[in-house]
Amino acid sequence: MKRDDLKAVSTLDLQKKFKTFKMAFYVLAGIVGVMFVISYFNWKESGINATVLLPLFFIPMVLVNFFNLRKIKQELASRKDI
Repeated sequence: MKRDDLKAVSTLDLQKKFKTFKMAFYVLAGIVGVMFVISYFNWKESGINATVLLPLFFIPMVLVNFFNLRKIKQELASRKDI
């Protein structure tokens, strides 16, 4: 998400987007956290297999959501300064 794209969005829509992205980020991070716990117990029981590595593939998605959330937050903060 480009910073210029965020400047074209109204403040109200940006606040709604921030709220939605925040909720989605926490849900996704929680699911990946649960996946890590399950894969740890699976690893202890049966060793390394594909399900043990599965949470590692979702980490980039969590990071992308985190950085998008941070960009939206910065844009909202810059609008409050004006």
